[in-house]
Amino acid sequence: MKIEMHVHTSEGSPCAQVDAEGIVRAYSEAGYDAIVITNHFDAQLLNQFGATDEEKIERYLSGYRKAKAVEEKYGIKVMLGIEIGLIPYPEEYLIYGIFPGVTAILWSRWGLAGLKQSSQSVISENWLN
Repeated sequence: MKIEMHVHTSEGSPCAQVDAEGIVRAYSEAGYDAIVITNHFDAQLLNQFGATDEEKIERYLSGYRKAKAVEEKYGIKVMLGIEIGLIPYPEEYLIYGIFPGVTAILWSRWGLAGLKQSSQSVISENWLN
């Protein structure tokens, strides 16, 4: 099985040049069986996505949802991950095996202040409590 574990869509990451359907089509044509959409997730970016928390999360997930909507058309599995940035640290971390509701939980728990926490608190401590 051939899987791309780290791909961005132009709907959710400013560094991406291709929209969600274009990404799915390209990876399908290249012989991939699955892709993981891992758009950037950090406070600075999400604050550009809307005024309310709901708008921010919906915009963040739009690339994934558009890709997921065409997975059957192109015969490729689309999964969700995130590339999370923790201000002020320069590192970003890939997180796999999540579902759309997790992005809302992360944002509501940490929002602007929380994404400034250490990476260990996001990954391991009480994040679903």
